[in-house]
Amino acid sequence: MTPYQAHRTRWDKCRRCSLCEYRRRVVLARGKIPCDILIVGEAPGPAEDITGSPFTGPAGILLDKIVHEGVGDLPVRVCFSNLVACIPRDELGGKFGEPPRSAIDACRPRLLEMINLAKPRVLLAAGKLAKKFASFGSREYSGKCTLMNMPHPAWILRAEPAAQGLLFKRCVVTIQDAVDQLPEYRRAAF
Repeated sequence: MTPYQAHRTRWDKCRRCSLCEYRRRVVLARGKIPCDILIVGEAPGPAEDITGSPFTGPAGILLDKIVHEGVGDLPVRVCFSNLVACIPRDELGGKFGEPPRSAIDACRPRLLEMINLAKPRVLLAAGKLAKKFASFGSREYSGKCTLMNMPHPAWILRAEPAAQGLLFKRCVVTIQDAVDQLPEYRRAAF
């Protein structure tokens, strides 16, 4: 059993917070482990709750385009996860605007374990909530990584159409800056 398989087995039936009552699946990670860049979002959405994989809904499709544009053909290893591993639903099956602090705190050991498995050199927080709470991971992580942040791709999808292109480009530049933190891929300055 690989370390990630052990992680999945340990957390797949988690009951540490009330979000477990209304989820279909625990959503842990997608991508290469270990990785160069670990992108941490806020919480799984409806598509992720079905697939069991983070960033697979509309925001994830957009994030994949942003990462592809920012990384290009470089063999940069990217992994995706979230602050919480369960969709934030209430007892009526609706979705909260964001996961409650109690769920973020309950999922903190899982995320820290994920960060230590992924061994990222860049921890990229996607969204304001991820920026607020993912910083503990960079401080408690046993390795060394740079903490960066960018807008959540769902925010781009909700923005006015005239602003979407600019926000997309801003995120691509953030990914390029993250790649520049990796000495072997740093772009030459002209």
